[in-house]
Amino acid sequence: MNDTAIVFSFNVVLWFYLAYRFFLALAKRKITNGASLHAWGLIFGCYLIAALSVDSIELALDTSFGGLPMSIVVRSLLMLTTIHLYFLGMRRIYPYPPAVQRFFRWANPLCALMCVAILVWSVWTQHTATADISALIKIWRDAAILLWLGLILFPSALHLWRTEQVRPMKRHRVTDLLFYIMVLVQCSAEITLAFSTYLCLLLFSAPPDRSPCGYQNRRRSFIFARSAKRGVGREHPALL
Repeated sequence: MNDTAIVFSFNVVLWFYLAYRFFLALAKRKITNGASLHAWGLIFGCYLIAALSVDSIELALDTSFGGLPMSIVVRSLLMLTTIHLYFLGMRRIYPYPPAVQRFFRWANPLCALMCVAILVWSVWTQHTATADISALIKIWRDAAILLWLGLILFPSALHLWRTEQVRPMKRHRVTDLLFYIMVLVQCSAEITLAFSTYLCLLLFSAPPDRSPCGYQNRRRSFIFARSAKRGVGREHPALL
């Protein structure tokens, strides 16, 4: 059994376990309101995000769609959907400012649609490489997550930490804050890496006349043409 089969088997077992727990909660009528559905949605969302981070699953999904970065699109949509479910559950506990709530309700779905639109536009025009599509989607997704960290995730986590009276739960809130800090660092690093990768791809995929090296090539050609008239190119090629 290779590594791919082991990872796939583990994910199947974990998926059946989560499904069993969910249907057991339904049978015992423990899911009676929106808050419980939001909690289960967060659990399934986090699992699917982690599952799509596995290289073998990511490769299999991308291969099924002809090499397009479909795994990045699906993972981005799951991330934004999970944040939306978190917002719907936390607004019962933490009073978000009305302006923040209105902005998030229309901006977050717009960010999700933009991830899909980038993929559709790139496939439709056929002028963008797969690596470029991945870089653009990552930049857009991580920028949106950084925005929601500041407006949605951090304020509610700080509120829960300040109002918590039980010491073990207060420590748990600290772990939430540390997790969000790690997400902040990761998204910032991925934006920097994706933006740098995108710039490098543009640099090396540009035509010679439009690339930064185009001026050097034209200058060398001009010097060669002038030198050839004087007979320098054949006698002293090192001068070129």
